[in-house]
Amino acid sequence: MHKNIIILLFSAFSIFSTFILSSCKQEQSKQQTADQQQEQAITDAKNSTPEVYSGYLNCYALPPKEKGICTAQLISKYLSTEQKNNLHYTTSYQYEAEKQGFANFLHNKGLTCDNVVSSPMFVESANAHLVVCPNDNNYFMRFNYETKEWQLVTP
Repeated sequence: MHKNIIILLFSAFSIFSTFILSSCKQEQSKQQTADQQQEQAITDAKNSTPEVYSGYLNCYALPPKEKGICTAQLISKYLSTEQKNNLHYTTSYQYEAEKQGFANFLHNKGLTCDNVVSSPMFVESANAHLVVCPNDNNYFMRFNYETKEWQLVTP
């Protein structure tokens, strides 16, 4: 009788251990998939056209509700059905396309900025967005709501 209980407990423990390991592997697999989607989105955004960069750059300065509508239109226009239905992908793509938009704008002005380090933050004292590029190349940009254009500014 004791032998049967021990076997039963061992079997239950084995099943429970297998279940936990399986759950961990599933979570790890989901994280790897999300990481792969993020990497692919960043690569795709970097390989996009100046038209895409400009679109995301123009959405950047809009109030949140309008920005959401603007970026949804860009997602609909430039991404495949599979891509646009994937939150990890669209979020990463948008973030990188915005950074590329700022870098492309600066490049078109003849300034050095191969890569924007992080999403430009609005600096209230300068009334402009601070664009941080490698090698301490920092620029202030402001969106002119009347002309709907970005401008370089000196704080």
